[in-house]
Amino acid sequence: MTVDDAALGGRREDYGAGEPLPEGVLLLAAGVDVQDDRIEATAWGFGLGEESWVVQHAVFRGNPETSLQVWRDLDDWLQTTWPHENGNTLRIASACVDSGGHATQQVYDFCRKREARRIWAIIGRAGAGLPLIKITPRRTRAKVVLGVVGTDTAKGLLFSRLALGEFGPGYIHFPRDVDDDWFRQLTAEKLMTKHMKGIPTRVWKKIRARNEALDCAVYAFAAYASLNANLERIAQRMEARVEKVAKEEPSDPRNPDDKPPPVTPRWPHRPPGGWSATRW
Repeated sequence: MTVDDAALGGRREDYGAGEPLPEGVLLLAAGVDVQDDRIEATAWGFGLGEESWVVQHAVFRGNPETSLQVWRDLDDWLQTTWPHENGNTLRIASACVDSGGHATQQVYDFCRKREARRIWAIIGRAGAGLPLIKITPRRTRAKVVLGVVGTDTAKGLLFSRLALGEFGPGYIHFPRDVDDDWFRQLTAEKLMTKHMKGIPTRVWKKIRARNEALDCAVYAFAAYASLNANLERIAQRMEARVEKVAKEEPSDPRNPDDKPPPVTPRWPHRPPGGWSATRW
């Protein structure tokens, strides 16, 4: 299973940093990858039918084991208020931070204090049939709630969505300000057959040196899944807020009936697909 990075790059759309979130975005989730000299993170937006939008990829420079500032920068970014096209604002509802590589103790310390904000320390686990994410019911010996991400499951889902060519359920949108290298990182692994003790096994293998964008995407998908979000209900609530604001705005003196203009519903009622979405 492969997806051409150049073809994906040709799908960039006219939205990006400093602009309101696209109309279809209902909630935000983020994936965070920790390296030895920096932290990288990607915010993703999710909408009806689990259509998704890459919102922003951010890089925070500093040694995560020794620098407090790099963690402050990440925390500030995770608390960013994102304006929406419809006048609402959104914040990142959940984030998964990789603890399985660099600065494990620092990741635990960071996430432990932010679990109420659904900022989870996670580890990835390869293998067929694993759930996208499973949050441990009890704290570990490090006194942290740990999420286990089924990386093969997440990558299979991601690449199947990347292959979709039409807007709608499952389609992934890209902003204008992610560069070509980001797309190469997103597609830096390939599903291959490897014989292990004589048994053919499907495994994901790196075909490029850097895959941070892919890791961040996997963790963002897991963060979204951890919410068990009811996107239909979220859309209805957001639409109700838009209508309420429209009614409270001062009336137009040029309107002889002194009535607010009608509000056109912004979200088509498409059935959600893919992940279960029932509670959040």
